Amino acid sequence: MKVGGDITYRRMTMAFGGRWANQAGQEMDVLDILAVKGFNLARIRIYNQPGNVVNYNGTDYRLQPGWQDLADAVENAKAARARDMTLFISLHYSDFWTNPAIQRRPNAWADYDQAQLEQATYDFAHNVMGALKDAGVTPEYISLGNEINNEIMDVGRSSDPSGYYGLLEQGMQAVRAVSPSTQTVIHLTDPDRGVYTSWLDGASTYGLEYDVMGISLYPFWTDMSISQMADFATWAGEQSHKPVMVCEVGYPWTLQTQHAGEITMIVAKGLKPGGPENYGATEAGQLRYMREYFRAMYNTGKVVGIAYWDPIWIDLDGHANGWVVGDDVEVEDTTFFDYQDPHRALSSLDAFNIW
Repeated sequence: MKVGGDITYRRMTMAFGGRWANQAGQEMDVLDILAVKGFNLARIRIYNQPGNVVNYNGTDYRLQPGWQDLADAVENAKAARARDMTLFISLHYSDFWTNPAIQRRPNAWADYDQAQLEQATYDFAHNVMGALKDAGVTPEYISLGNEINNEIMDVGRSSDPSGYYGLLEQGMQAVRAVSPSTQTVIHLTDPDRGVYTSWLDGASTYGLEYDVMGISLYPFWTDMSISQMADFATWAGEQSHKPVMVCEVGYPWTLQTQHAGEITMIVAKGLKPGGPENYGATEAGQLRYMREYFRAMYNTGKVVGIAYWDPIWIDLDGHANGWVVGDDVEVEDTTFFDYQDPHRALSSLDAFNIW
């Protein structure tokens, strides 16, 4: 089983002055710090045109332009592969964050009909895969969309199942045209058996061929114990007849923020860090929790990889590298780095090496 996490913010954070160090305080490339600790799966997110304005619930947002796009992903992928990491590319098919609540198609595709959208879906995946292959970093895994439980690019699974599954099929065909060995991942969230059963029934009806069932499994979002989440991963593998990838998981080492006047997402939303289990929001608690989580997932015999989110996303003063332009990092509490400058690796990073 591969264990690693999302490294998308690496180059952007460095460009804005962010620095990481090992436990001894020696400043290093964050990938070198991770690699020696057994971190061997690098997830890299790609958006179509970061920087485009997206309106959500009446407010305009945008990602930092020039980062989290294909060019940025290629450089991060080359750096990860140089450390012998397995590559897991995540296509959001949007200019902005996607999750079950928001699945906005790229601005450039706003007026496309279904046929045009399917062609664009194919072309984008084909271009991404071609660029990665040309750079010598063909990924082992790629997800088509991010947490696409109910829709992708505004096309609803219930309202237009043919259109929804048709878009996914086009993306998968494009991946296989460039690299038949790359495993295509379907990334869902919400460990709800009814949602998954419905999704799988639709995939069967429309003949969708994919390789890996992906799941987001956080204790503080699911309010499930480690054993309950492992049971769900086992069930998902059995129902889909596919290997399982835990595409996202996280656990806090603190409930405090680095900078005054800020608040972490877990605190802001009143979430329980460990769900029903109390390991403590401490460095020791993070280490113990993640070791037991990794071991439980491995013991399912179904899980082939776990991608932590977000292991490296340190917060910089001035909101330079926040989740959107002008806002701060809301998950600095779930990294594996403290609040010093440079940010030193926590002892809990050892969870990737011994579990």
